[in-house]
Amino acid sequence: PSTKLPVCSDQHQWVQVYLGEKKPHMSPASPSFAMQQTFEILDTLEKVFNIDPDRRYVTGLSMGGYGTFDALVRRPKYWTAAVPICGGLDNSKAASIAHIPVWIFHGDKDGAVPVERSRTAVAALKEAGGSPKYTEYKGAGHFVWGPAYQEPELVEWLFSQKRRSKSTTASE
Repeated sequence: PSTKLPVCSDQHQWVQVYLGEKKPHMSPASPSFAMQQTFEILDTLEKVFNIDPDRRYVTGLSMGGYGTFDALVRRPKYWTAAVPICGGLDNSKAASIAHIPVWIFHGDKDGAVPVERSRTAVAALKEAGGSPKYTEYKGAGHFVWGPAYQEPELVEWLFSQKRRSKSTTASE
């Protein structure tokens, strides 16, 4: 059996923004091709399988960290919780996702995705009334997903989250 995780092809991004920018980006009006395909797959899976609408989780690293935030923004009533790693949020959209439990991870010496992106996301979510968890690894660069996914409390934290919005419409 394959243990490969879904990845975005080299020709696309989860969200069409420059990942190395320190200042926050604005979300494009439409989801990227890769994100739209992912939503279509999720919608199909919802129709075919008995998926618990209160157990929808999203995580991603680097470009996938940006994609995690983008997925939350595009479907704020869909997700139960999220774990973005080395990502960035359109901070102007923080109020729309402040109700979603997130645990954000980043290395303070990240040379690919500036740590400011996670720091400002945390601040924006808190300002919007959210309670994000944040772990910043001191002295660590970009490749912090190993330590993040091995955090002793992460799995228990993730699966203990309860969706706060009761809307189960897949397209929201």
